[in-house]
Amino acid sequence: MPAPEEPPPRSATEPPPRPPKSGFLDKAAYIAAPGTVAIALLYYFGNVYQRAKYTTLGVILEDLQFSVQAMLAESPDAIFLPLWFLLVCGLIVLLVLGWGDSRSVGHGTRPVAAR
Repeated sequence: MPAPEEPPPRSATEPPPRPPKSGFLDKAAYIAAPGTVAIALLYYFGNVYQRAKYTTLGVILEDLQFSVQAMLAESPDAIFLPLWFLLVCGLIVLLVLGWGDSRSVGHGTRPVAAR
């Protein structure tokens, strides 16, 4: 078995090889991927919300034949309360931290008396 051939050494003036340019699809994936995840989560929450609502009424959800758009339209009802709760808790934490920071300013230091 012959030894693998090594590439010829580069000269000091030769620039290093460039990585391949990212194409249009690579750039579009940075935009489309977060949107896809958001749509998938909205569809999931809408589906769970409608299934819970109609199951308590004794209706089988598959018999109603809702479209994907109907599932997405129901998702804001399903996620409003959890998001509202998280935003209110974040606001409370922010206010408490701001209040604690303003109370701690100036403590532990004494003004220097003039001689």
